[in-house]
Amino acid sequence: MINRVKVEPQVIRGFEAFYADAKLYQAVAEGTAEKFGKDSRAYQTVMNGVNTKEGTGSQFFFNTEAELYLPKGQRVARLADLGKIYDADNSFFNGIYTDTPELILRTDTPSWKNNTQILENLVGQARERGLEFSSDNPLVLSGLELTRDYNGDNYYGILVQIGDNTVAVNDPRFAYGKDKIQVGNKAKTLWTKDKGLSGVYLDRGGCWGSNYDGLAYSGDYGRVVVFNAESVVSENSEFEAVR
Repeated sequence: MINRVKVEPQVIRGFEAFYADAKLYQAVAEGTAEKFGKDSRAYQTVMNGVNTKEGTGSQFFFNTEAELYLPKGQRVARLADLGKIYDADNSFFNGIYTDTPELILRTDTPSWKNNTQILENLVGQARERGLEFSSDNPLVLSGLELTRDYNGDNYYGILVQIGDNTVAVNDPRFAYGKDKIQVGNKAKTLWTKDKGLSGVYLDRGGCWGSNYDGLAYSGDYGRVVVFNAESVVSENSEFEAVR
């Protein structure tokens, strides 16, 4: 049974956002151990670089699982959410970086061999649904589900599934070669790459990255940012979930 954790939010100009505290980190650790098995590669992947005692760390897999432990109305902040927060109060991100629970799919060719199994599986699902993607018109996927993969060749021990709550949006802002991105009211520095898949993160100083191969990388200045999804309409609200 999932133990949902609610933390009192910080009000920022009409909407609510906050750093997740150690209670959420600990709930995710306990639930993930039960879901995948504490000795599994999947558990190690989700918890890589995460400090549950201090409530620090941020990476795609952990942030995706963390959303399962939040009550209705709260979610781990996505691209559009972080843009709203930054426009309202850029000091919110002083000294931290945060990952979104989103993946960017560009091509069926991995940019890092350790992403091969997770990429091939995701590409197959996307094509079954008629979803298009390319280096010039990447596909941004949010609301994904993590499942354990028993294939010993899978570096992560995890596969990413497109589910009922998955939202898929082509976003040419992340096209290869772009070095600026408009998120919110201002254009910000962007790092990207030409193939494979990547996560999305907002770094200290407001720079956006979608260039890291390692989806499980986490540093001690990473934080999970939680957004009250009921306090403001998301940019993605116009898109229907992928079925």
